Amino acid sequence: MKQSYSLSLLGEKLSVVSEASEDHVKKVFELVDIEIAKLKNKSSHASFLEVALLSCLNIADEFLRYKESQGVVSYRMEKKALDLIGLISRHLEGTPVSFS
Repeated sequence: MKQSYSLSLLGEKLSVVSEASEDHVKKVFELVDIEIAKLKNKSSHASFLEVALLSCLNIADEFLRYKESQGVVSYRMEKKALDLIGLISRHLEGTPVSFS
């Protein structure tokens, strides 16, 4: 069930409607707030909008890099599993199996 939450990012009050738990929504806000604060400290001359947009880009970049790394890991795990299934099949058929 969707719930409404009111939280703030660097003093800006925002209302959010989400099906996620309040704890999850707070963690999302904290993540964004930390990223905005980091960039605001580095770029004191940037506007709030610029800092917010750069923060979004940084978080999106981090998320995509994570997804891509998980895809590589998933591919490797799938390949190893298929190799193992092949070894087991050959063993069950009586074909000599060598492990490398």
